[in-house]
Amino acid sequence: MKHRACVTGSTGNKNQNSCVPLLRAISTGAMGANGAMTDKPSTDDYQVTVHAAGDMSAADRARCLEIIKEGDAVDPASAARELPAAQRIVIARCGEEIVAVGVVKRKRARYAASVAKKSNFQFAAGTPELGYVAVASNHQGARLSGRIVAGLVGAGDLFATTSNPRMKKTLTRAGFMQKGQEWKGRKGQLSLWLRNASKPAAK
Repeated sequence: MKHRACVTGSTGNKNQNSCVPLLRAISTGAMGANGAMTDKPSTDDYQVTVHAAGDMSAADRARCLEIIKEGDAVDPASAARELPAAQRIVIARCGEEIVAVGVVKRKRARYAASVAKKSNFQFAAGTPELGYVAVASNHQGARLSGRIVAGLVGAGDLFATTSNPRMKKTLTRAGFMQKGQEWKGRKGQLSLWLRNASKPAAK
C-alpha cells in the first residue's frame, strides 16, 4: 500500500465528523467487534505534507497547538513560541482536519549543548532538534508518527530526546540511534537520540 505524501501550502481547517467516504466504508465492509459498520480511517485517508513555518495559516497553527496541548508531551506555552520559528513542520490531515503534527525546531546551540552535557555525549551544537510529534487522540494507532518522522528527517542531521517507549521505536525505524546516558526529565528518564549528527570539531 502506498502512502500519499507531498510538499504543499496549507489550507483552512474545517472540522469534520469523519474523513472516511461512506462509499469506501461500504465497499470495504469495515466491521467493528460487534459486527457494526465502523468509520475508522484507513491509511489512505491521511495526507502527510511538509511545510515551512511561514506557509501555515493562523488557523492551522492554532489547530496544531490544540493537538500538542492534548498530547501533553510538550509545554504548550513553549510550543506556541517555537512553532512560528520552526525549521520544518510536517502535518497529517484526515479530510480537511489536521490530526497530527511534528516539528524540527530552530537551531538552539545553547540548548543542544545542555543536552550533550546531561547525556554525557558530545555532538555538534548546531544540530537541529526533532522537537516533537503529536497525534490527536482519536487518530492514534494509525501509524501517523512514523510518517510524520519520515517527513521530518529530510531536514538532515537531527537530535531528539524522549522518554516514550513508542517514540523510541519510531526513532529507531527512522535511523536514529540512542547515545550517552539517560537523565531525569519532566515526565521520566530522558534519552538522547541522534541521526547522522557529527561530533563537535576538535579545538
